[in-house]
Amino acid sequence: MVTLHDKKTNPSAQSSAGADKFHASKSYEFLDDGYFEIDLYGNLTEVNERLASIFGLTRDALLANSPRHITMFIDEPHLEQINEQLEYTQQHGCSGRLIPASCSRPDGSVGYLELSLALMRDSAGQPTGFCGIARDVTTRFNTELRLDQRIRFMSVLQQVDMELNHFLDIDRVLDTAVVAVNYLSSASAGCIGLMDGDEVYIARGFGGFHPNVTLPPDGIVARVVRLRQPDWVPDVSVDPDYRALVPTTRSQITCPMIAHDKLVGVLVLETDQPSTFTSEVFEYVQLLTARVASAIDNAQLYGIAQQQVEELRALNAQLQELEQLKSDMIRIASHDLRSPLGIIGGYLSILRDDLMDSLTPEHHTYIEAMMQGLDRIDRLTTDFLSLERLQSAKRPLTDPVDIALLVHKAVYDAREPARLKSLTLESDLIADPLMVIGEETDLYEAIVNLLNNAIKYTPSGGRVYTQLRIDNERAVFLVEDTGIGIPDEYHHRLFQSFFRVKTSETRDIPGTGLGLHLVKKIITRHGGTVIFESKAGEGSIFGFTLPIARPLHES
Repeated sequence: MVTLHDKKTNPSAQSSAGADKFHASKSYEFLDDGYFEIDLYGNLTEVNERLASIFGLTRDALLANSPRHITMFIDEPHLEQINEQLEYTQQHGCSGRLIPASCSRPDGSVGYLELSLALMRDSAGQPTGFCGIARDVTTRFNTELRLDQRIRFMSVLQQVDMELNHFLDIDRVLDTAVVAVNYLSSASAGCIGLMDGDEVYIARGFGGFHPNVTLPPDGIVARVVRLRQPDWVPDVSVDPDYRALVPTTRSQITCPMIAHDKLVGVLVLETDQPSTFTSEVFEYVQLLTARVASAIDNAQLYGIAQQQVEELRALNAQLQELEQLKSDMIRIASHDLRSPLGIIGGYLSILRDDLMDSLTPEHHTYIEAMMQGLDRIDRLTTDFLSLERLQSAKRPLTDPVDIALLVHKAVYDAREPARLKSLTLESDLIADPLMVIGEETDLYEAIVNLLNNAIKYTPSGGRVYTQLRIDNERAVFLVEDTGIGIPDEYHHRLFQSFFRVKTSETRDIPGTGLGLHLVKKIITRHGGTVIFESKAGEGSIFGFTLPIARPLHES
């Protein structure tokens, strides 16, 4: 077995080797690789200038008078492989593979080599030593190392992305983030600080940074917050803005966490070893900070949204209670009012009839005003009850209703009010049943409201025209009048509750302002559409469409 020893050369062997060994020509000085020769004991006997530069030494330093063992220039982890290849080379004439090695240079840098060996013999064929080529692969090694680091970083970044996007809880996000940045940067201390107004408080920290502590209002952190730019200080001792939180810190990286142009906090990393932070680490930390900032912003927004949802739920519960209280009050008041109002109305009618001959015209006016007031209150209570019934309706609409029958009944009932105002009441109605799905009472109320409004707002001698037809598998009901019409500026508010058009023509016409609002609610609940056209001084068209209960060919 050939083993390299730090052993003095045997003089006779050295003399024989000097006489018999084969020397390659001086052309090896022009090689791009390092060239060397060693005797059988491992001592250098010849090198070129390129090998000297690879080791960071001069040629004379390598070939000193005293024997210079080759292992003096090779790092410890590779010596065993070199010994194995020397033995292999002595047996087979050349090395079986490239031998990786590294060398520590006087300037502190490390060089990486690939060695190949060949056996040298004298003219008698006896081994005299070894010659070899040393290729400098430092650049390639460092490139591969950086590539491996980048691949590792991208893998970690992808994993962190998945974990950060998986959580919307701020505590889980912060815990994941601080572990990730610590792993990628190898920092000895650091923290994630979140903005609280103009201050930055520590949300998560390690290595001397304690949670819930406010960072100094000046220093490197304040500078990063102000400029919103990442900062790497290789030597904190030369930065006048540095404020020591961990006394052993030598280098610091500080990155602003910005999401959607909003500063959500800062990431601070410190190390007590100046060589820990490199330009690559600084780049990786910036990339990771962007992900962390986005995840923290999402978690904060989610937290705010959850809080607002809880507040809305509580508010909605209160509104439901108030709505129920309002409905109860309207229902109770309306029911309780109807009975005494009926009694008052009855006695007023008796008084008017019994005292008809003895009352003065002024007294007749008083009684008529009271009767009109009672009638208005009665209509209000009726409309209130209808509105409350619609708002509290929960049961789905499933019953078939003959809309044609309802329209015929409403038109029949409207003949007397129209006659009393000397109106012409005309109609064009379907004679056969026309079925829709809905609530019969509500639909009849909507039809009657539209008919009554047309009669009420059409002056004496006018015309009211009613139509019921089928159009594109929908029932279409229309009421057209030659009444006073509605100015354009009131159109957008016409179906609001308690709204009434205020003009000189409508001042003395009684009404509650709930009729059209009820029609809109009823038709909307039945899946229909309200129809409205009007022009001041020319009349109006009101109506609605409803989906029929089955296709026309089945009707």
